[in-house]
Amino acid sequence: MNDAIRSRGLLLAAASAGALLIAASGAVAQEQAATTTQEATTLGEVVVTAQRREQRLQDVPISIGVITQELVEKSAMKDLQDLGGYVPGLTTGSDPGLRFGAFRVRGISSGGTTLEGSTAVPVFIDDVYMGRPGLNNLALLDIERVEVAKGPQGTLFGRNTIGGAIAVVSKKPSDQFDAYIDGQVSGMDDRIGGAVNLPINDRVMARIAAQYNDVEPQYWNDFKKEHVGSEQTLAARAQLKFLATDDLSFLISADYGRLRSDGIQEKNSVKLPGNLTPGFNDPISQNAETTREVDTRGVSLRADWALDGMTLSSITSYRNDTWFVAADTDRTSLNLLREQNPQAFKQMSQEFRAVSTTDGPLTWLAGASYYDERAAEDMTITAEAGLLKLFNIPGAAILTSSQTRSQRQTTESWAVFGEVNYALTERLRLTAGLRWTHDTIDQSVQTNALTAPFTLVLGQGIYQPTVGVVQREASFEKLTPRLALDYRIAKDVLVYASVTNGYKSGGFDAGKPSEKAYEPEEVWSYEGGLKSEWLDRRLRVNLSAYYYDYDNLLTRSTINNALVLLNGAVKNKGIESEITFRPTRSLTLTSALSFQKPEYDDYVVSGVNYSGNRLAGATEFTAFHAVDYAFDVKGFAVALRVEHQKVGKAYSQPSNSPAFTTGNSSVVNLRASVEDPSGRYEVAIFGKNVFDDEYYLLNQQLSAGLVHNFIQSPGGYWGLQFRARY
Repeated sequence: MNDAIRSRGLLLAAASAGALLIAASGAVAQEQAATTTQEATTLGEVVVTAQRREQRLQDVPISIGVITQELVEKSAMKDLQDLGGYVPGLTTGSDPGLRFGAFRVRGISSGGTTLEGSTAVPVFIDDVYMGRPGLNNLALLDIERVEVAKGPQGTLFGRNTIGGAIAVVSKKPSDQFDAYIDGQVSGMDDRIGGAVNLPINDRVMARIAAQYNDVEPQYWNDFKKEHVGSEQTLAARAQLKFLATDDLSFLISADYGRLRSDGIQEKNSVKLPGNLTPGFNDPISQNAETTREVDTRGVSLRADWALDGMTLSSITSYRNDTWFVAADTDRTSLNLLREQNPQAFKQMSQEFRAVSTTDGPLTWLAGASYYDERAAEDMTITAEAGLLKLFNIPGAAILTSSQTRSQRQTTESWAVFGEVNYALTERLRLTAGLRWTHDTIDQSVQTNALTAPFTLVLGQGIYQPTVGVVQREASFEKLTPRLALDYRIAKDVLVYASVTNGYKSGGFDAGKPSEKAYEPEEVWSYEGGLKSEWLDRRLRVNLSAYYYDYDNLLTRSTINNALVLLNGAVKNKGIESEITFRPTRSLTLTSALSFQKPEYDDYVVSGVNYSGNRLAGATEFTAFHAVDYAFDVKGFAVALRVEHQKVGKAYSQPSNSPAFTTGNSSVVNLRASVEDPSGRYEVAIFGKNVFDDEYYLLNQQLSAGLVHNFIQSPGGYWGLQFRARY
């Protein structure tokens, strides 16, 4: 971290400490003046649309975590990666500068940047499926909330969701003018954004939102003698709503995103001759040029028609996304390996949905969806002369050899789905759902071989070479049911149990063009839960327990310096809790816990069966606790917040080698805010990871004995937020 960043961090820390002391003294005075029998207030209602109709969270027999716009502001979140730890069972993570969109729900994930397979935990933005969430994770832009539905959700969403679904709900145009501008200055990033809602007339209204974020360089590169790890993102969305009649409405949305960064910033812990920095706290020493560029564009049209007893909806979308990455593959100051990976994606989706609106004992929804994606990737890995020198192989100092894997893939998916809810009695309700999915994958691959003498080290290359273009096509089809019962023990106490079958399409390993298609993933999920409110709705207690029986879980591994995809069976059982308590009008306590045991049931790598080992990338335990204290000082609303996030250790490899772990972090965040009496202006001072806990963000073996790449957390920082509403 450079001196300017350190100085600003120290100033903000001092200002924050002063603000907390002043706020604390005000709080004491406030409490002394208050009566000892201060009346507590109830918890606010949380409304979700996970079942495609507006419902209280407490009435939905599904395990759902909700991130509100208020929580995004309080916790200084900037994108979906920051959601990890706030929702029990949800963890996120990837290398800084990559934003893979590697969302993991209850241990299950398939995040990444390659084309193989669909996403286990997809992202939906305003009901539009994001085929490559890592490319559309640029900002939490003008959102109303984020809903995280856990477990298979195929009977509710147009696109299949085997591990869970992350549904982002943006703020929509309305008939009232409003606008805001907000921003942040910190030791990590500077941000400015805002939105304006424009009612044009009684029938037409528009909303425009934009945000720009500039991430400061977080690491020192000792080879290049410069700070690295910077990132600039721009995200914008424009929406136009048209009320054709009192019952028919149209919503047109267009979005644009742009990211520019200096790419993957990692270290290599292998003690290679001449490698400058192999240690945890040592600086980065990559010598090759690194960059990442992302451009995303999307448009959608939604139509909602309210009929007698139902609402018909049509959601049409088109996206055109591109990305480019240049990386120092060996992560050292040596000339060993480098790579370039341009990708392009075009997707079109169409969903039709009918949802009942009656209040009788029977409610239902039915839908049909179509998805078409055209993807292209040209992955090039270049071996350099330093690699020969490392293995004492003769070769010219400027000698190189490149392997390019050119892949073109078309994914086409059809589905029909539906769900029926029937009240068997006033307290007992039955839910039955069914989904039919048909997927077709059409892939072409052409890969050249490395040339001598590099074959003495890497064989023919990281990927299997082809003779000309290899064309492959496969289709997959699956019927997946869901059955659930919920019983209302009391007015504010609901228990539920469900069994759900989930599915994710098979596909092809582009690195192994001679192999047949790998099998689809399948899971049977068994879950029971409690949703309850007590003490006049001042205490909310939600609990869930689950068991997963997962077959053909797709993972990527490195064998003999070649990347391969492997399937394995996994068993997982876990419990989760979300508790919110408001004992007084001023004080709110929050707790979110998750404990799970995801283990391989049958997983063989290079002849070794890792049955009984923990699932790679999955942590057993996460905990989140927060204390909020709010009070008034002469009409000004003061709010203090303390957060603690604990994420347990995760193994990066199926072998559960202790040398390759991530997580095991314990982070404390602070915030103090003041809002003026009009409610229009707010300023806040916050600290993230204020005790500077050190942990691995990424720690894995890219190539045995050659590249053990890792990067640690950038450390704690302080910042200032502001917001003005009009």
